[in-house]
Amino acid sequence: MPRANKNKQNTPTRQDWENNHWLIYDAYLQEFKQTQKPPTQTRLAELTGLNRQTIANHLRDTTLPDLIPSVKMRTMRVLHGLAKRAEQGFASEVKLWMQIVEGWRETMGIEHSGEIGITEARQKLQERLNQIKKGKDKVSNN
Repeated sequence: MPRANKNKQNTPTRQDWENNHWLIYDAYLQEFKQTQKPPTQTRLAELTGLNRQTIANHLRDTTLPDLIPSVKMRTMRVLHGLAKRAEQGFASEVKLWMQIVEGWRETMGIEHSGEIGITEARQKLQERLNQIKKGKDKVSNN
């Protein structure tokens, strides 16, 4: 006979988790819209009626893509301020502007054509060393 799980009634279901998650998410967005600052866990607990530990658990499991909609409303204001700074010549702001608006990416790469002739280079180096050893060629400091 299987043992009954004593804590089954205290274990939140997936549906409870989802409901709490959306409750916290909505409260987060509303508070952010009003204050233009991320709310504290205590404030979210006040707004949702959930305890602070539940809020902490949900925020720990929340990823950046979950929060992007909450900050997108500020994009136009941020871009406007960034444009002003870029026009004044602030390098970091100009770089950020180019990355965001123009899609510029800072990359480093090495391009070459053909094969890298390590064997051929090694042979030429050995020939040169042999010439130097035989005294046929003086080492120059050019």
